[in-house]
Amino acid sequence: MIDIVIDDSIKAKLVSLVDVVSDEEKLKNLHQFFPGEVPQYDRLIEDILNRDYNVMSIWAKAFTLRHMTSIPGEIP
Repeated sequence: MIDIVIDDSIKAKLVSLVDVVSDEEKLKNLHQFFPGEVPQYDRLIEDILNRDYNVMSIWAKAFTLRHMTSIPGEIP
């Protein structure tokens, strides 16, 4: 069905996504088309707060600030 309905340019991406394999294997296959790195956990809060408002909502940033226990770094 995919061969008939889907365009060849996105067929490989779709097959990588819906293939019956483990999640790790799916991520490895999709990484070929969408390269990127997983952020470090200790920088995750900072990345959420510094994200563009068009990508991350103000409520997600407010939630992050409310649940922050400390701000890492040196105190001048």
